[in-house]
Amino acid sequence: MTADVLEAEAVAWDAPAREPWHGLLDYYGYHAPSGAWYFVGWVEQRHIAPGKPTAADLRIDFESGTLSGAGIVTYFFRPDLGERGSGVVVHFPSSGRGIGRPVWLELCSDERSAGLTVPSGCQHLRGTDLGARLFAELSNAEEASESRTTLLGLLLRKGFTGEDTLGALKDEVRLELDAVIACRPEGVVLMGWMAAAPEVVRAVRLRAGLATAPVTERNTLRVPRPDVLEALGPDRAEPDCGFMAYCALPASGAEPMHLEIETARGEVGYKPVPAPRGGGIEAIKRVLSAFDLRYDQLAPAFDGVAGPAVRALNAERLRQRPRVGVVTLGSLHPAPRHSVIVPLYGRIDFLEYQAALFARHGLPDTELIYVLDDPPRRRELEALAASVHERFQVPLRLLMLDRNMGFAPANNVALAHARGDFLCFMNSDVFPDAPGWLAALSRRLEDDPGLGAVGPLLLFENGSVQHQGMDFERLDEFGGWMFPTHSRKGLKPPAGPALLHSPAITAACLVIRRALAEELGGFDEAYVIGDFEDSDLCLRVGQLGLACAVDPSVRLHHLERRSQVGAAQRWRMNMTLYNAWTHQGRWMGGARG
Repeated sequence: MTADVLEAEAVAWDAPAREPWHGLLDYYGYHAPSGAWYFVGWVEQRHIAPGKPTAADLRIDFESGTLSGAGIVTYFFRPDLGERGSGVVVHFPSSGRGIGRPVWLELCSDERSAGLTVPSGCQHLRGTDLGARLFAELSNAEEASESRTTLLGLLLRKGFTGEDTLGALKDEVRLELDAVIACRPEGVVLMGWMAAAPEVVRAVRLRAGLATAPVTERNTLRVPRPDVLEALGPDRAEPDCGFMAYCALPASGAEPMHLEIETARGEVGYKPVPAPRGGGIEAIKRVLSAFDLRYDQLAPAFDGVAGPAVRALNAERLRQRPRVGVVTLGSLHPAPRHSVIVPLYGRIDFLEYQAALFARHGLPDTELIYVLDDPPRRRELEALAASVHERFQVPLRLLMLDRNMGFAPANNVALAHARGDFLCFMNSDVFPDAPGWLAALSRRLEDDPGLGAVGPLLLFENGSVQHQGMDFERLDEFGGWMFPTHSRKGLKPPAGPALLHSPAITAACLVIRRALAEELGGFDEAYVIGDFEDSDLCLRVGQLGLACAVDPSVRLHHLERRSQVGAAQRWRMNMTLYNAWTHQGRWMGGARG
């Protein structure tokens, strides 16, 4: 909003009748440099609290919404009112987003309230017209109050002109941005550092046009920056002067963004913000690589910063669905009873061993679907699959995704292609050592309509239990959140064929009716890459009144995460924590996902 092109605008409308009212508004407007609405009018003397307090709780009803909160009030002499009342200037910090015209203003202070109605002749002033009129009113203020001084200082602020003005502040404030990431459509992530003496900076705000988002402790993570500390020294920078902030301000790109830094002296400096860059999995990794938190920091950090940022980035990433290339090797069963779905990422060589065992033990009435979620390895997989088919005569279908999507989307793509009445979601590092395992699991579902999902007993190479169902345990070292745990892991397998019921079972090998999987919408893609999708699916199965169980008479071997490669990087650990935060909010309470 530029002052030189904006004219005063007379606004006429019929305000709804409200009784009782104790004053009138004469004009109002938004002053962008001070980031506030101003409302000017008059109020009857008997509704002004003794001493004319300068702080008030405000409620302003607009045509399309309501603003409420603390504001600044100052009074000025109105000769037309005499002793019957006083002029009043109300300052309300807020963004200038359009919510229509004001229809009612109520101010409360010292247990006394006054309601100001809005007549048809109330003017909407902008730019220099608003500033000049306000200066005139404040010059007539009845006394040199603190609120009058404050408001005059705010009105003297210069607006953002596109330049970095931090160097002109009386107190040193240094701020640099390393990354600006658009989290469409909800907000933007700022990553960088700020150095200033303690108590110098009063407030930081991100602005784009009339939109404003505060940068506060609630939406900011402080992170160590040893490089800045070494460069500036401990007298000018704190060890944790780095920051990552999530601001709920739409990064449309239509309006350039800037940071507004307000000091304790009341000065304001500006810092231009580069245009935000897009998202994708690399943006998610960058956000999740930025911090290393203690257990007591997890909930507020994910509630206010990392959680909403990653949620928006992941949702944007998933809006563009992958292109799927289909390669069929051999003659597929015309009407399969089962569909085995195996996602591939990282290690694809397990396909060879798995297919060899499928060929040895047989998979009658079954279609075998491998989903490649690792696009650079497409040619390698095509060659390997052709060799496997030629040697073992196992018909299979390859679904090639053109982008890395993660566990849930990859499986959901295969779900859309599957034709079997029963689906087996399976990891590539799970191996059978006897025939009939899949038929036995699907019979369990067929014989028991109250059973929603079933899996085999999964064993380590040494024959001990890897998985026989999941429970949930509160882990204090991870913020007290509930994590799925594998009971009896590492112990001897249980005796007897009776089903072992659990709240959830692993999707390393999980059999479910295709109709039920489609009813549930497959795996929830809100979980990033691959964690907690299986327990979420099972809990949704439970919501329908169906059970989940492990069949101990069916035993397969699981190498457990051998199908994944790469070191346990910080982003990967924080991604697991993000998925835990999402899962916690949906099923256990205590966080929002």
